[in-house]
Amino acid sequence: MQLRKMKSFRNYITVFATIVMLSACSKYVDTRTTTSTGTGSGTTTPISSGGSGSGSGGSGSGAGATPTTPGTGSGSGSGSGGGTGPGGTPLPGTPPGTGSGSGGTTTKDSVYNLGIDTLRTGVCTTGETFTFTSTAKGVATGATYEWYFADGGQDIGTKTSVTHQYQYNGTFTVLLKIKSNGVYYNASITIKAYGQNLIPEANFNAQQSNPNSGGNIYFFNGSGSKAPQGGSVGYYEWDFGDGTSSSGSSKSTLTKSYTQIPRDQTLYVKLTVTGNPGGCKASVTQDVFIPAKYTVTGSFSISTTNACLPSHEVFTFTPNYSGVPAGADYKWEYSDGSPADYGAPISHTFLYKNFYTVKLTISYNGQTIYTEQQSISSKGQDTNPTVSIYSQYTNPTTYSYNANVSIGGGWAIIKSEWDFGDGTTAITPNVVNHVFPKSTVGKTYTITMKVTSNSGCTAQDQTQTYIPAN
Repeated sequence: MQLRKMKSFRNYITVFATIVMLSACSKYVDTRTTTSTGTGSGTTTPISSGGSGSGSGGSGSGAGATPTTPGTGSGSGSGSGGGTGPGGTPLPGTPPGTGSGSGGTTTKDSVYNLGIDTLRTGVCTTGETFTFTSTAKGVATGATYEWYFADGGQDIGTKTSVTHQYQYNGTFTVLLKIKSNGVYYNASITIKAYGQNLIPEANFNAQQSNPNSGGNIYFFNGSGSKAPQGGSVGYYEWDFGDGTSSSGSSKSTLTKSYTQIPRDQTLYVKLTVTGNPGGCKASVTQDVFIPAKYTVTGSFSISTTNACLPSHEVFTFTPNYSGVPAGADYKWEYSDGSPADYGAPISHTFLYKNFYTVKLTISYNGQTIYTEQQSISSKGQDTNPTVSIYSQYTNPTTYSYNANVSIGGGWAIIKSEWDFGDGTTAITPNVVNHVFPKSTVGKTYTITMKVTSNSGCTAQDQTQTYIPAN
């Protein structure tokens, strides 16, 4: 009998130790209560009888009840799942018997699949936003979720999913700590954030390489595009509007030669830039005017009036071209410093004797399509000499004549001619003495003085002298 008591005591010690071990483990894990039912078989002997039960869930232990009828016994065990437990002690001398038990309740560790899912949105629209979601399964209701974002931000509460924005680009390790029944479960994930203000700004200017000649070569400069915060412009994509394009990380500036046709073109050039980091894009479009290419042939003619006339010298310039579109503009420029003239044909006077350059520019729709220049020699507006003569009596048949001669504009008198009206002449400047022939009757003579300048212009003056009979 003492032996049986000792064995029963050891059995109870074993059961108690098992219960203590499970209770000690449960403080490190999340616990959930489940119920399961199982059946088992036991054998009763004069010493003891036992029962076993099986169920779904975990493992547990329990003590069977003491049978009241010889040969039979019932056992009850606690545990959701398969488990064994000692049957009750039978009455002395009872034969072997069978018993059945039902599984009771137990606790178990149910947290699994612990991790973090990450979703990034709005990088190039509303701002880069991360959504972090716990993947843990079997977490008890009411557990605390502590999120630490590694930039000083955190979110502590019961949220299994949180959002967060990083202001600057960098690498961050996000930590999740789940606290349940005084126990922490940790998970972490390392992410690359680009930060905010990731959208670049595209900007460029276009310049015609030779705008005065209606050229077809353009210089494009996109270096004024703005990079995202803390980053750079990593890629340039050009669409030139004529079916051609160019792109690359170093294509912030480039030169483009367009094909000209016999009509003006307005093409739309588009620049798209990609920011780094983030890969966000931005575009801008500008229109570029490509002048038509005209085949102009011909020249302009030059005519002038006689510089010695009272109207003085007047030049007329007349364009004689083919291939010029109707409505083209003609601009005349002179190297004498006077303002330009517009139109065709056009007249112009030069004030002074000199050589001058006349330049014609033909433009259409504001673009130069042809230029030509020629040199001319102008006599200016002061080409005519002046002369006046007067006479002085010496004796009845001899007179002295004096001429006042002048000329400006840088010219000079090159010839002075006297005609005394009596059939005689003289080529001599300014002063001359003349003896008239004797006559039985008095006569009046007309004396003429004519001067010629190196401008080709002449001037003359006359006076009359009466010679009495002698």
